[in-house]
Amino acid sequence: DGLDRSASGSFMEAATSFAVYSLPASCDHASFGAAPHALDKVDHHGISTARRQPTMTSIPNPLVSVVLPTDTYETIAPVLESLRRLEAPERLEVILVSPEADDLRAAALGTTGFHAVRVCHTDTLAPLGAARAVGVEACSAPYVLLGETHSYLWPDALAPLLAPLVGGEADLVLPGFINGNPVNVFSWACFLVAYSRWGANLPSGSLAEIPAYGFLGRRDVLVDLGADLPVLLSDGEAFNRVLRKKQIRSAF
Repeated sequence: DGLDRSASGSFMEAATSFAVYSLPASCDHASFGAAPHALDKVDHHGISTARRQPTMTSIPNPLVSVVLPTDTYETIAPVLESLRRLEAPERLEVILVSPEADDLRAAALGTTGFHAVRVCHTDTLAPLGAARAVGVEACSAPYVLLGETHSYLWPDALAPLLAPLVGGEADLVLPGFINGNPVNVFSWACFLVAYSRWGANLPSGSLAEIPAYGFLGRRDVLVDLGADLPVLLSDGEAFNRVLRKKQIRSAF
């Protein structure tokens, strides 16, 4: 496609630009997808993953939980469609977090193609960090993707994002971002302000700073942030201060 995607996978910025934990009482299953199958082996910057990639066949638990705060099902539908195009959507657990959980749960009943879909209640989507934290608590997979309603992963992005997490080289991994509306001047203005530091054309490696969303990370690392997690997932500066203090490793 002519794009340099040297970072660990890529997001298309479209609008503007292992323990299993019990579920909170406000979360439940909305639907289940098909049986799991294996991700392709990948080479992440010369590091073979064949010897350490988790076996993905005949495992009842999901590998990745995708947390998506949203107001309505219609808002999140394009993101769900993009997730179905990933390498192994059957290994994805989708966590939808909304103030309108009952309506969302009813709308999500027909959702298929994933390991599971869960709907959780939050009192508000402002700030978003509180809703994200509710989703992290509900996750049953070892890795968590904090998604957005206007960002979509490239279909081949999941395996290279997982590689440094599975291999122990990083705790959080951020994909590179690409503007999904390149003909729109306003879109470019928003994209450059919010995402240019993490453009997909930039070289991969360790990160000094990472946004409080849009990354794939180890659930246990996020849970260990404790009661501060709702605030940290709303405040990028505070989030990065804690990451540095705790020596949590971020990669790109």
